[in-house]
Amino acid sequence: MSNFAAARKMIGMALFSAFICLFVQISFYSLINSFSTEVVAYKIYDVTQVDESNPEGSYVTTYNKEDMPEDLDTQKFRALAVYSKMPKSAKVVEVVLSTVCSVGILFCTAGTVLANTAAKDRGASDFDGAAFDKTRGFKIGLISAVPSAVFYVAAIILRMLPQNKASDWFFWVYRFIILGPVKPINDIITNVETSLHSAEWWWVIASGLYIILFIGFSGLMYLICYNEDSWVSKLLYNSTKKQTNVRRLGGR
Repeated sequence: MSNFAAARKMIGMALFSAFICLFVQISFYSLINSFSTEVVAYKIYDVTQVDESNPEGSYVTTYNKEDMPEDLDTQKFRALAVYSKMPKSAKVVEVVLSTVCSVGILFCTAGTVLANTAAKDRGASDFDGAAFDKTRGFKIGLISAVPSAVFYVAAIILRMLPQNKASDWFFWVYRFIILGPVKPINDIITNVETSLHSAEWWWVIASGLYIILFIGFSGLMYLICYNEDSWVSKLLYNSTKKQTNVRRLGGR
């Protein structure tokens, strides 16, 4: 397998892992948020005044949870629950669990491509006398990082231009897809939800470090998995081998 073919598989696995990470992170947030927050008030809206500017209706008032009237006319009024903020301790747990699971997913998906490539190269080296290229993992990682590098440069350019809807959509893709596995950490660092222009300049520049880390991960993973006796190789490569039933003498 050529470096470009392996890199193409790496990119595909990275995109696949990004979508899985998205669902994992949403699941952790929803689960922890449901356990750590509670209804503290209700906002009352007049549903007879619904229009394009007020899709929920015209705002009337807000009741504390204890003061909420039981005889509210549901034909005319609508009550929307207001929840308490997630406690800091719960937020820490959510970020740690989401990050560990997301990085683990990237490790198992992209790492499998490197493990299979390294195992084939090891076999070619042992039985066919092929030369061992210690830098092949770094080369594969460098090629795989090209799409991320393009998005990184685009983020810097868009950050210098006036804000618009296109840059906001780009920032969503950049956060959830390109930097998907480390999104929970970035949300804590930037404290930004939708706007690229609300992110600090230092973070926009520093986000390029993830590309360097990915290339380093690719190189080290390849070298480790080239040694088929390593536990990482057994986890990523040997577990994917098809198990065939061997009929032994005297067996049924």
